[in-house]
Amino acid sequence: MSYLLALKEPQAPVIPSMTQALPGTIIFPQFHLVTSVTEPDKANWRKVTRRQGQLINLKINDSPSPVDLSVMPFDQVRSMEADIVLDNNPSVVVGHLHADTADMEFKYHIDWNWAEKSARPGAGVALRYPRTIRPFLLAAPGDLVGLP
Repeated sequence: MSYLLALKEPQAPVIPSMTQALPGTIIFPQFHLVTSVTEPDKANWRKVTRRQGQLINLKINDSPSPVDLSVMPFDQVRSMEADIVLDNNPSVVVGHLHADTADMEFKYHIDWNWAEKSARPGAGVALRYPRTIRPFLLAAPGDLVGLP
């Protein structure tokens, strides 16, 4: 027979609160948009055709913007809207992207809309962060953290 006796009441862990201010050196995330079509190929079993996506008709904070997002500080972007086109046909819009940063959370949603049923869309996000906060991130060395 054994007994388990509490010698001391367990204390809740102290979790530091997050500050609402971001360092000005964090740049708005970059979107990597790719589609792929897999087709049978008699010579090589299967053939995959990939297309890169680009953002056009960019609107930042509900106003049209010619600014390059790759240099824009994260804390200056509350919302972002853009249309997506592919490199092989930049005149046809194949999707729409919406991103916002409300309540210190980065969220994005993509609506893909094209007739090609065999295409598989994909999206990735790259976040640049300053080297001074690297010890706080669990990531590989480098300037980019990739988010699926």
